[in-house]
Amino acid sequence: MSVISFRDLPLSHEVTHRMAAIYQSKLQNPEQGSALLSLLRSVAVDKSRGIYCAMSDSVEIPKKLPFRLIDKSSAGDDTAAYCYFLNPLLMPEKLGSAEFNIGSATKANLRRTNGGFLVVTIEQDCARPEQLDAIIRFTKPGDTITKLDDSLRIFKDYRGCTAVFSGNRSVHFHFVFDTRHLLNVPHDHVWMQRLADHPVQSAFMANVHNIYWDLVAKTFSEVASIEVEVDKELRNFSQWRRGPWGLRLVDSSENLLRLEIGQHVPQIVLFEKLRTVRAPKGSGSFAVDPSYALPLSPTSSRKLVSHVPSFFTDDVGQKLLPEFTERCRSEWGRDYPMPVSLGQDNGEWIFNFKNHEGDLNPSTVVRGNHSRLLIQGGVLDGTFILPGSLTAQETANDLALRFGLISESLKMPDDTGLVEPLTLQQKLKRGVPMKDQIESIAAKSMLIPVSTRPVDELKLLYRNNLNHALARVAGLDRDELVVSGEGIGKSSYIARQFANDALDTAMSFTDERQRFFCFAYRSVAQAQEKAADFSSPTRFAIVIQSFWKHYRAACAQCGVDPLQADKFDRPSDINSVLRTILHQKKDVYDTLGSGPNNWIPMIVRS
Repeated sequence: MSVISFRDLPLSHEVTHRMAAIYQSKLQNPEQGSALLSLLRSVAVDKSRGIYCAMSDSVEIPKKLPFRLIDKSSAGDDTAAYCYFLNPLLMPEKLGSAEFNIGSATKANLRRTNGGFLVVTIEQDCARPEQLDAIIRFTKPGDTITKLDDSLRIFKDYRGCTAVFSGNRSVHFHFVFDTRHLLNVPHDHVWMQRLADHPVQSAFMANVHNIYWDLVAKTFSEVASIEVEVDKELRNFSQWRRGPWGLRLVDSSENLLRLEIGQHVPQIVLFEKLRTVRAPKGSGSFAVDPSYALPLSPTSSRKLVSHVPSFFTDDVGQKLLPEFTERCRSEWGRDYPMPVSLGQDNGEWIFNFKNHEGDLNPSTVVRGNHSRLLIQGGVLDGTFILPGSLTAQETANDLALRFGLISESLKMPDDTGLVEPLTLQQKLKRGVPMKDQIESIAAKSMLIPVSTRPVDELKLLYRNNLNHALARVAGLDRDELVVSGEGIGKSSYIARQFANDALDTAMSFTDERQRFFCFAYRSVAQAQEKAADFSSPTRFAIVIQSFWKHYRAACAQCGVDPLQADKFDRPSDINSVLRTILHQKKDVYDTLGSGPNNWIPMIVRS
């Protein structure tokens, strides 16, 4: 296999040597991975939740289904062949069974789902090497990319950024957002719960993705003054993206870097800073509010009509039209045909398109279960298929849900398969506090039927459910009280969370100040037990107890009784207390000043 030499690329000396150094480091340390890659692998195939995060060596996969896709069991460390990835998608119904029919499977663009995170990707396709050179330059830590990351850290749901060289004319900037806080489309629903209302949930997640994408694109343009336009094709939730450390095969001589056909280009990680567990330090509000819901519009109650109305004249239409027009422009690479109206005829959705700027009688049309435009009026050459190969019916239903032309309840199935008729948003409007809703959802997730399973197995089930319940509220910045029996795993879960929080904190500050994460327990013995459980080769825990416990322990070691409280002039002044002990119990004082509990140099002798 022929791999390019980064030093031979037609870019500046500074850029090529930095890229070569990054790749050489990877060769010398094959285990060197990527936090984004680890995140993608964590949900590569999650059968219980019915989701997958596709990682593939090709974009030519029917309906982007999990065939030829990487999964956790077979991934290993060989990720070089997998140079593409997708945001989390819902597994179609009956997938994996003999009854599954790929022809009738729902298309990927309608299987968007909440996998607990979203990746928003910004790309700028460069026309000249010097443009690419400038973009790669600002991925250097401390440069523009750091300013961009800092600008987004004000949001609680932002987790960080990974910049990946695409292998040709661009860099893929992947910005990760945590979506576990979204209450109307829970991230921990099981497969059947997701299938129960997937069109609405898919529309919901499309809106969420686009809110994040627009926010990042705006911030990107403000911070990074690059003349190259952002590629809006990646505003699509289910668009393929270039993954960390993949290998791109050069299959065309028409490439920006004058590479030879057959060569492989490593998709090196130029920058990465991900906080995968909690919100960044100093963050304030959410970019997408936890109670976000699909919009409702007066047009939601519009009846089916026999003629073709134009809904693009109302407020909802003015939002829907630019969205659909941009998707068509990205798909076809041209401005025309341009959508101008959407209506219904006997239950069929109908799109009309202009063929050119002066087209006063837009007659090009696509309707119902057709995806190919019927070109009328001449001028246009070629074949035009709706974005994502969706039919007019599928496209319009999705857009109508997203923009409030029609409305359906976000159903929230419980563990028995019954469906609650009210959405969380509706319950909030009826006066049910968000806190009560969170507690109710968490309580439902903890329910386990009466069982004859062994106690250890039931404990494991409860612990798994507790982890999901705690993860749901982890990003809401609220004080939470967990009430449960002993041994269910409260401390274990929080300890793991704190370990990740501590690492994030260490990576977030460069002011050389020491910071500590602390637990409080009801007794010293329990604290010592938990510290031993928590400690590992990569984690260090110490037990901190009050001075008076140290003092009584020193007295016991010396075989003397502790001084009574009235013997100390100022018991709240540690220096005064130590002086009293020095004068009246010097052996106890010396014991306090020796060994691991050496208080004297720190307090008195300083």
